[in-house]
Amino acid sequence: MSMGQMLLRRTAPVRGACRELLAQYPAGTACLALFATLSTALPFLRRALIDIRDLSDRFEPWRFFTGHLVHASYQHLVLNLALFVPISAWRERKVGLQRLLLELLVIAGAVALGVRWLHTGWSTYCGLSGVVYGLLAVALLGAPMKAARAWPLSRRLMIGPLIVAILAVKTTLECLQNGWIWQGKFLESTLGVVYLSGSHAAGLFAGLCVAIAWSLEARSELQARRNDPVTEPGSAASRMAPIIAAPAAPDLLSPDAALGVTPPSA
Repeated sequence: MSMGQMLLRRTAPVRGACRELLAQYPAGTACLALFATLSTALPFLRRALIDIRDLSDRFEPWRFFTGHLVHASYQHLVLNLALFVPISAWRERKVGLQRLLLELLVIAGAVALGVRWLHTGWSTYCGLSGVVYGLLAVALLGAPMKAARAWPLSRRLMIGPLIVAILAVKTTLECLQNGWIWQGKFLESTLGVVYLSGSHAAGLFAGLCVAIAWSLEARSELQARRNDPVTEPGSAASRMAPIIAAPAAPDLLSPDAALGVTPPSA
């Protein structure tokens, strides 16, 4: 046995424990929250990661995605993380880190494009609020809320779409009046950032598209399992397969039933 194989064999329990720990705790969400905190607290990270529109002389595409991690103030950071961390952690434990990162990349890119399209007068953007709106839409449309399990199924299925519809109406009104619906100046002075309503609208629309895409994928997988009667659990073919493969045993094993055995004489 080589040294590499011995090392892998000895570290197998440690690697298994690490995998179980990562599966139980949302490590990806924790890393993103930590990176957002550092990007807000450290000036050199803020300058390198904030989303700046006027960069025609430089090619820095990562700002489309990293700009959401930067925040204008600690109040802005705490408010966004208070919403982002529980939603992202729940989503990570439900679908895994890879799918969560894919959802975040799609929503973050859509928010950056939406801000550029709807707010042409601004050259910079930062904050996780648009991503939170999109992730919230994915989480609400992905499954019924567990807190309402005692309710009828039809009522549970309407909770998520109803909340998303309320958020859509709120965001539409804010886009029409180009600002907050309630106490806009107070919130902007408290958070230290100007609110761009297009970020929430773009995030909500991207989250809706992601939820529809996952729903279509799940429906196609379910249809494929239904079209395969052999592998579909609980189907008639799967129930009959063991009966066809193995003949039924006799109710009473007599000496005559055993081949090659002569019954004793009287």
